[in-house]
Amino acid sequence: MDAATLAAMDELEGVSRPDGYQRKALRVRGASLDDAVLEVQAYMKRPEQLDESDVQLGPLAEYTLAHAVLYRRRDGQSY
Repeated sequence: MDAATLAAMDELEGVSRPDGYQRKALRVRGASLDDAVLEVQAYMKRPEQLDESDVQLGPLAEYTLAHAVLYRRRDGQSY
């Protein structure tokens, strides 16, 4: 991803807003130990923005449309 695209993603995720996401670099490896380690960017909420009742341990087995419809716009409307 080029710098302009990353800047656009930062804007979309509200990195400069107090209630926005923060971008962190993570190192990940594929399922096999032979897979390369990659550095990826992830957008995460700050701990003080999380409601503990909404936090799940572990990754989702699959991200589905049912998960996506749970998101709400800042004005409270659904997407």
